Amino acid sequence: MEEKSHLSIFAIIKNVAQSFFKLVIDLKNLAAAEAKLAMQSLVNLIILAVVGLLLAITTWICILAMVVASLVSIHVSWLSSFFVVALLNVLALCIVGLYIVRMKNNLTFQATRRQLRSLSNSEETAREKSIAKN
Repeated sequence: MEEKSHLSIFAIIKNVAQSFFKLVIDLKNLAAAEAKLAMQSLVNLIILAVVGLLLAITTWICILAMVVASLVSIHVSWLSSFFVVALLNVLALCIVGLYIVRMKNNLTFQATRRQLRSLSNSEETAREKSIAKN
């Protein structure tokens, strides 16, 4: 009887080990499939971003052309019409530039650096206090 229980324990351990290794292999295959899907999705997103950018550029050009056509239709000179369009582009560029400058501050990890500085300052203060006591 004891021999059968030994065999059944070994059989259980063998089954658990096989199940564990099958689970690990299945997880590896799942991760590989998801990585492939993520790569394909990234490529598709880049392509769609380029298409979207081209559409945005052509839309902006059409808007500027409509402004020029509207100004010319009310007897504004061509030169003045193009000057107005250039001013619109400069205004849009300034707005985008200001937004970029504001967003740039988020890249410097200001809060993290502030916390690290405060930790460094508190360590220096503690060190100075311990030196002063001695």
